[in-house]
Amino acid sequence: MGWIAFGNAERTVYSEALKLEEGESVILSSFKKDRTIRITKGKEGFAIEEDGFENSKFSISDEELKKKIKKLLAFEFPRSHKIMLSIRKGS
Repeated sequence: MGWIAFGNAERTVYSEALKLEEGESVILSSFKKDRTIRITKGKEGFAIEEDGFENSKFSISDEELKKKIKKLLAFEFPRSHKIMLSIRKGS
């Protein structure tokens, strides 16, 4: 998809994540590609992999997704003005 403004990131990522088919992912990364967040659609919600300041994996429900996106964006990309957004089909 390309670069998105940080101010629109929460809304854009949330809407793209809801459009995903099972097994597809939304990947967010910084300019240097040293911090990434991968949101993968599963059968019963979403799996999130955080690779940056913290390295963690967890599963959340559809209802928790919007709040978690906001928290992760603020933590992983605190000084970013633009974020790379890409959609990955399959695994």
